[in-house]
Amino acid sequence: MLANISTDQIKDILKEKDLRVTYQRILIFHELFISNEHPTAEMIYEKLKIDHPMLSLGTVYKTLDCFYH
Repeated sequence: MLANISTDQIKDILKEKDLRVTYQRILIFHELFISNEHPTAEMIYEKLKIDHPMLSLGTVYKTLDCFYH
């Protein structure tokens, strides 16, 4: 497994890429960073919705889309 990444590091990366820093983006970025696999949006959503029930699958898709552009 990869080493952990801090919230401040994630914020810096998002700002560097001219992306708005949001709580959801931080959560999703962190989940991608710690994953040992290439997770789908559904896999990320299923992991995060347990502790963050207000997160939507649509938000995960939109966030992943902005990360890859």
